[in-house]
Amino acid sequence: MRSFWLAATAFALSTGVALAQTAPAPSAGAMGNMVPPGGAPASTPHYTGTGTTGTTAAMYLHMAKVAVGNGNKAAADEYLSRAETRMLSRAVPSTDANQPINTPGVAAVRSARADIKAGNMTQASTDIDNAMNELHGNPTYNNGMGTSNMPPSSGMSQ
Repeated sequence: MRSFWLAATAFALSTGVALAQTAPAPSAGAMGNMVPPGGAPASTPHYTGTGTTGTTAAMYLHMAKVAVGNGNKAAADEYLSRAETRMLSRAVPSTDANQPINTPGVAAVRSARADIKAGNMTQASTDIDNAMNELHGNPTYNNGMGTSNMPPSSGMSQ
């Protein structure tokens, strides 16, 4: 009889541990406020991209321009931030790794973000145009993809 109670207690304890490790499925309400993976903030209903994988700096600049035109400061700042990240994501020689990147395109994006924070949407729109012009005219950005178009140096690959 003693072994029966020991076995029953062990079974009850192991069942409780197994049940404690089962996570409930997330409810739709809890997920409603989240940003989809690679998606836009919830406050930007006109986002038409499919994620960040193939989205170029030029695409983000265009989305920022539309958001500025609609007066959506938060979305414009988010898209400009993503465009800046794409513009800064490129291969550089290890000797240049500690040097800040401040190309005219990156400077225009930073200026546009400052203008948005100051509420100067007209100047922000002009700065976005300048960034787009720099992006399309500069082979370093590889047509807005954010990667270097330059040949590898110092044996580094792109």
